[in-house]
Amino acid sequence: MNKVKVFMAMIAVALGGLIIWSCTQDEMENGKATFRYSAEEIATLRAMAEKYGVPNIKFITSSQFPLPSMKEMEQNFIEFAVIKQVVAQPLEVVDSTATSKIYKTKQMPRTRVLKRVPEMSTDGIDLSQFVAAVGTSFWLTLKVTVTKDKNDPNKDPTVSVYGSLKLPYDTYDTSYGKSGETTSTRWISKDRIGVSYSCNVTKYEIKRTQFGEEIKIELASDNVTVDTSTAI
Repeated sequence: MNKVKVFMAMIAVALGGLIIWSCTQDEMENGKATFRYSAEEIATLRAMAEKYGVPNIKFITSSQFPLPSMKEMEQNFIEFAVIKQVVAQPLEVVDSTATSKIYKTKQMPRTRVLKRVPEMSTDGIDLSQFVAAVGTSFWLTLKVTVTKDKNDPNKDPTVSVYGSLKLPYDTYDTSYGKSGETTSTRWISKDRIGVSYSCNVTKYEIKRTQFGEEIKIELASDNVTVDTSTAI
């Protein structure tokens, strides 16, 4: 078993990857090894996630494939931090009718410096390169429709909202997914409502077997929420 470990470690170095794993002969499922992060590595990754302002992110800790290096996981945390910052940008009206308004996330300036923990720290990390990569292909669209009762003009109108999060296109080895999209409204005043949107975003790594079969491995996932308001 030691010779096998040494051989696999040599392959990892040859490929330039920092594959971190702790696999024993007992960790075999259907004849395949299971790669796992150690408790210390998981603690380090959790600290990284908190540093970038995504403390509640869920991330991979074991797999039948070699796990991402610590640096690669840090990259994933950075991407989710950027996604949250991009979607948190103000919404602007891109279309409107007598009864509805369509809002879209305002594009984030590329030169903006994002804070590690926006409300708690003044330390900044320049993530503008990631904003440039993600910000133009990731946005939220909200359609707010207001329907008034023609027979009772004094009655509060009925308000409905539809929300959809645009995800970046898949690449050869990565893809994004979303689930649990929900929207809600609340009255703030007689002529203004609050609008909320939330969903769960997941990043996948696409692995390919020797037979050409594609397998999607969940790398990380986190909730995305947006709260805004509009006049009616």
